[in-house]
Amino acid sequence: MALTGASKTTSGVIAFFEGLNKENSADAEYHKGLCTDTSILNWDWHIKPMQSTGAAGMAEVHATWWTTFPDLKCVAKDVIEDTSKPGKSVVNFDFTATPAKTGKALAFKGVLITMCDESGKLIDGTWYTDFTNLMIAGGLYDPCAPKTE
Repeated sequence: MALTGASKTTSGVIAFFEGLNKENSADAEYHKGLCTDTSILNWDWHIKPMQSTGAAGMAEVHATWWTTFPDLKCVAKDVIEDTSKPGKSVVNFDFTATPAKTGKALAFKGVLITMCDESGKLIDGTWYTDFTNLMIAGGLYDPCAPKTE
């Protein structure tokens, strides 16, 4: 969904994430549409932070997301761009997903803050959402399980 007023760079970020699905989530070639070898993407989960570097690293993390939530879908709802720093944006997304382990449909919101270079490639970005709830709902995290270090 092209948001009215979004720059070409931010529109490219939105199109990339809205276009992700189970079939292309593990495809490093698809991820090269947004990434360079040094692009960094973070998922801000305080219990176990996640980070990927480059297209292959991002594809590896995304493959896990689409294995856990096979029908994961994101739709951009709002964007804010920093006119003093071209390439910097904050995009609010609505998500729907059904965990493969539970079959219980979920709806949640996420925020992605990105910085892209002049060619539209990701320099770095960070996702923010309630990852603890998602990991519990997806069957990947049990807050009551004994801690292993």
